[in-house]
Amino acid sequence: MSNRLFNASAITILCLQTLLQTACFRGSTSAPRPVRPPAQPDFVDLRPGSLRVVMPMLRSGGYVVPSVRNADPSSSNIEVGDDFLGYEKDYYIVRARDDGGIRIEFSRAQVWEKGQTSTRRHPKLRLFSQAANARHVRLVYLIRVSEADHNMAILASDNVAALEESTRAVTKNAACQNSEKVTCTWVPEGVAVIAEMS
Repeated sequence: MSNRLFNASAITILCLQTLLQTACFRGSTSAPRPVRPPAQPDFVDLRPGSLRVVMPMLRSGGYVVPSVRNADPSSSNIEVGDDFLGYEKDYYIVRARDDGGIRIEFSRAQVWEKGQTSTRRHPKLRLFSQAANARHVRLVYLIRVSEADHNMAILASDNVAALEESTRAVTKNAACQNSEKVTCTWVPEGVAVIAEMS
C-alpha cells in the first residue's frame, strides 16, 4: 500500500490531539494488552468558552488512524496510510445561562479532505445533542484499562448530585447510562473533544 505525504502544519494538531488525548496508538501485535489497575480519571465541568471536536475521516470508517509516522525526521512532514482521507473540526460555543448553567451551541464545521477545505452547517457527530440544554455538562477523560474501554464520556444533567453519581458509575464501572436526571454519551475512540474555557 502506498503512503501519502501531508504537511504537518495541517495535520500535526489533529494527530497529536486525537492520538494522544484519546490514546489511539495501538500495539502492532494481536496479543491482548495487560490489564492495569485504573488510575484516577480527569473530568472537566464545562464553563463559558468554546469546544472543538476533531475527528479523522477514513475510507474504512471509524476514527482511529491506523498508522502515523515521520516521513523524514529532519522535516515537519508526517506520513499516513491511504485509508486516511482528511479530518473534520466541529466548533461549538459554550454560553452562560441566567440560571447559572450553560448552553452549548454548534457554530460551524471545517473539513479538510484530499487537499481541499470546506465548511459544513451541521456536525458529523452529534455528541452534544442530548447535552445542549442541560445546566451542567461534564467531560470525563478515562484512563484506558483495556483495549475495550472508552476514553471519554459526556455527562449532562440539571442536578449536581446526579451528575456526581453518574461520574462515579462511568469511572468505576464504565457504566454510561441515561436516566431521568442524567444523559451519558460515549465519545467514539479516535475522536478528540477539546474544551477552551474563558
